[in-house]
Amino acid sequence: MGIRVARVFGPAAKAGPGKGAPPGRRPLSARAGFSLLEVLAALAILAVGLVALSGLFGSGLRLTGAARDSLLAAGLARERLEELKALGVEGMLELQVDGRPYLPPPEVAGSDVFTLEETSHELEGRPFTRQVKGQWLAGGDPPRVPPATLLRLAITVSWPGRAGMQSLTLDTLFAKRGDLR
Repeated sequence: MGIRVARVFGPAAKAGPGKGAPPGRRPLSARAGFSLLEVLAALAILAVGLVALSGLFGSGLRLTGAARDSLLAAGLARERLEELKALGVEGMLELQVDGRPYLPPPEVAGSDVFTLEETSHELEGRPFTRQVKGQWLAGGDPPRVPPATLLRLAITVSWPGRAGMQSLTLDTLFAKRGDLR
């Protein structure tokens, strides 16, 4: 004959599963926790979510860099435009660069587009190229040719971006004082 050992943990152990458990508590078998399969499924869902979020962060950083470059380019173009606006057409006609006139007079330039300047700049470690082009246009009512009275300026800033060369252009018209009557 063998020896029998009985374990008694209280009234719930004697009463069987679900019977005699204290009020508000489930029996021990129902409180077992998560299975390994449930934990692995939760980790897989979490991993997929984190991969998707990391892609969003990468896109956000790229867009932030592109916006920064556009703002730098716009500032560079606006800076030169304000300098030229302060000079006015008369000041640009009087300005000399390396012994030559900065702005050719309308009689000489005709109606062709001409390059006034092209400069390279480095802003926040990025290379930018600024080009200023001009064109004399006839103005007044009715338009007079020659001499032209309107100066069209286009300031284009270019820089290398992820999708090739990017550019931004500011375009404006200047009038010679007193010529538009």
